[in-house]
Amino acid sequence: MEQRRQIRFVPHDSAFAALGSTFARVGKIKNISIGGLAFEYITDEDSDQEASQLDIFLSGNDFHLAKVPCRVVYDMPKRKSDDASRIVFETFMTKQCGVQFVGLTEDKVSQLDLFLKVYTTGVAPQAHDV
Repeated sequence: MEQRRQIRFVPHDSAFAALGSTFARVGKIKNISIGGLAFEYITDEDSDQEASQLDIFLSGNDFHLAKVPCRVVYDMPKRKSDDASRIVFETFMTKQCGVQFVGLTEDKVSQLDLFLKVYTTGVAPQAHDV
């Protein structure tokens, strides 16, 4: 059942998220809204490291929003069928992480709004996985 409160958008292909102060999890943003985002990353371990902030950026230095306060809603391995077209070494797994933004300042909201208007390509399809 769909639980999203805000419309999610598909970001440009060059949009990435880095979770945690040490960027423990970095990956491609799958969808984003003013309330949160989902991103996919590759890891070689199960990380139960809790993070309370993330950075949103575009490759090429066109946009960087640092230290966005958030909480992890889920962090789980992708289904094997989702990775059928990818070559992933046996020691690595693809995971998807969903975060909810919390306690945003007016400045952060304004920058996220700019990102949604300028760096997205359309509305993301509704799905049960995000």
